[in-house]
Amino acid sequence: DPEPIEDSEVVEQIEIQLKYEGYIKAMLDQIHIFEEYESLPLVNIKFTQVPNLSTEAREKLERIKPFSIGQAMRISGITPADILALLTFINKK
Repeated sequence: DPEPIEDSEVVEQIEIQLKYEGYIKAMLDQIHIFEEYESLPLVNIKFTQVPNLSTEAREKLERIKPFSIGQAMRISGITPADILALLTFINKK
């Protein structure tokens, strides 16, 4: 039989890893998806016509006119939800 683990810090770390494993995997999956679309061009996009963009995102995207999803992702105030709205819009075109 294995001996019980007595170090409370080790037990705590294992519990934390198990507790957050699914969340961390989901976040890593999201990161890989965004990396895949990083260089996707945003040419001839009228950001005012993209549904579900926040007002702040519309204004900033129209003013800055990023060339790619990667550039859009780096604009302050652009949220993951805004990027998802852009990707959805582009994929429907």
